[in-house]
Amino acid sequence: MLRKIGKSVTDQLIEHRHSDLERMVKGSMRSHGKLWGMDTFSWFHPDQGALNATVKSLPFSVIWITNNELVEQTIAHDPTMAHNVDALVVFNGNIFHMATDLLNSKATFIGTQSIADALRLTKEFQDKPRVILFSSSRTEWHDDQLEFEHFLAAVKAL
Repeated sequence: MLRKIGKSVTDQLIEHRHSDLERMVKGSMRSHGKLWGMDTFSWFHPDQGALNATVKSLPFSVIWITNNELVEQTIAHDPTMAHNVDALVVFNGNIFHMATDLLNSKATFIGTQSIADALRLTKEFQDKPRVILFSSSRTEWHDDQLEFEHFLAAVKAL
């Protein structure tokens, strides 16, 4: 008599596909086209070195919408990254801590209580070419992603 041990092959394939898709979404920067004339990207759980290198290499200054913890980690990893950031918008609180290197940069600092508020504020920066980068390293990153994508869809539908 044979006993069923472990998961079926189908269940294993589905599980591997799901984990591959999650790794793809979490580990790479995605383009979302334009928002108010600015190239818009998202990046969930970015690698610190890759994030710093990418922001420094972008052709235009960056409006970085992110969570407070990611700002602290990223600037601690490489304080010079802030030199290409025009605006730093923290979406999970209007009180946040900044490293001296960040304060000495040319960036505008804004704290909001929601992703939608943070994204609405980016419209004020459309006066010259910039890149919008939305990132999150929170455990609720998937909720952040859904809210971000819902906002983009709603604005583009207008």
